[in-house]
Amino acid sequence: MKTDLSSNIALTFIALKKWEEAISRLKEAVRFYKKHGKSEKLIRTTRTIGYFYQEKQDYLRGFAVLSQLDQLNQEYIQELQESLSKTGEHKLLEIMADSKTLRDKYNNLLGEVTRRQAARFTGNSKAAKRVTDSAVLASMHLEANVLIQGESGTGKEVLAQMIHYSSEKKNQAFVSVNCAAISTSLFEIEFFGSAAGPLTGMAEERVGCIERAGEGTLFLDEISEMPPQFQQKLTECAR
Repeated sequence: MKTDLSSNIALTFIALKKWEEAISRLKEAVRFYKKHGKSEKLIRTTRTIGYFYQEKQDYLRGFAVLSQLDQLNQEYIQELQESLSKTGEHKLLEIMADSKTLRDKYNNLLGEVTRRQAARFTGNSKAAKRVTDSAVLASMHLEANVLIQGESGTGKEVLAQMIHYSSEKKNQAFVSVNCAAISTSLFEIEFFGSAAGPLTGMAEERVGCIERAGEGTLFLDEISEMPPQFQQKLTECAR
């Protein structure tokens, strides 16, 4: 009851544009519902997080949350399909209708994300056209490792997002990691994650960015700042 109330209060904070308080309450609710297996409430709260990012006009995060929501819906549909109760049949029809609506919204938002990403990379010169043509070519090769070079502020991450959202992996995650901001001692945890417990010293399980990216795209910003020995580990991991 307390978690339900906190999740509902988050809507008020969204309306008041008190973003930090709203997202803090929503993430806490998600953790609680996951822990206790409350599928319906987890779906509802995840949908609210998607609404939160749309209100902030953070379309990339909103798109990522809708992707998670679609996965939760599919898992819940499977759960209901395995149930033979009449309640399960009713819920199944309800969640399947909701899933179709969600997919339509998801596809519309994907189009908006793709359009905005393309608009962010500006330039009419022949050199700029060669860059965008190369991005289109790279998006056709799903398993390619792409090196983007350029000074700070020239749009390397924007170009990486263009490649991702123009490819068949657009429905998968795009995870960006600033290698220059990670201390040497935390590289292993940041990339490969860590289990919780006294041996690791972690209070809770940490999912690494490689796992978070999954079948999607992992963008390594400032990769030259990564220690050479760790670059070798990532090369071996990519093979």
